[in-house]
Amino acid sequence: MQCPRCRGLMVPDQFFDLINDGVYCTFDGWRCICCGNILDPVILRNQQAAVMKASEPVRLVTENNLDTLVHDSGVLVSSAR
Repeated sequence: MQCPRCRGLMVPDQFFDLINDGVYCTFDGWRCICCGNILDPVILRNQQAAVMKASEPVRLVTENNLDTLVHDSGVLVSSAR
């Protein structure tokens, strides 16, 4: 697997998360041996959710009161009302 940050080598790793009073849980993920970037299922799910949210069109009202949509490509598209 290739690191999305530096294109270095990602290796499987096991991580420990302390919950409370010395109780911990373990989970599997990937660690880059070049830059230390860590990926696990929760990180990947959150990154994908952020990408999906950012790709939704954003509705704007311009100074001449035309309703427009800004798509992820940055293109303004006039919408008829």
